[in-house]
Amino acid sequence: MRDDDDRNQEDIEKELHDLIEQLKHQQKKDKLLSVTTYGLHKNFGLNVLLMYLVNLLLFMVTTGLTSLLKVSEVPGFFIGVLLFTLLEIIVKMMVFRYLLKYVLQSFGLLLLVLSVVLMYASVSVTPGLAFIKVTDLIGFSIVFLGLRFMLTYYVKMHQFKLRK
Repeated sequence: MRDDDDRNQEDIEKELHDLIEQLKHQQKKDKLLSVTTYGLHKNFGLNVLLMYLVNLLLFMVTTGLTSLLKVSEVPGFFIGVLLFTLLEIIVKMMVFRYLLKYVLQSFGLLLLVLSVVLMYASVSVTPGLAFIKVTDLIGFSIVFLGLRFMLTYYVKMHQFKLRK
């Protein structure tokens, strides 16, 4: 009787150990998924608002750091950032839905090119915003996207820590 209890206890301990290992593995997967997914919030409306605020902040910072974007009207600046954010959300949702294979094959370079094109489209349509040269557009885009990646990575890591 005592031997059966010891074996049952050992089986239970082994099973608990396996479950703990599976949970640790699942947490690592969740952390990777939360950092690599597009968007800052599960609620779509809040996601659009947060993305607009992040883009607005980083457009201001990048413009101040690089002076590559020429701003002559402040309302045009806000409208241009809003247009860029909305275009980016809509187009990237479609790209992730239909062209994910190509995005993965290009290691995200397709998204970089897409962001440069969307930035050019939103700036060229908006009055009061302009890039003087193509290299200004590319440089501004790379700095902007690098800063946005760092900021959104930090925000997502902070959200993941709060969920624990």
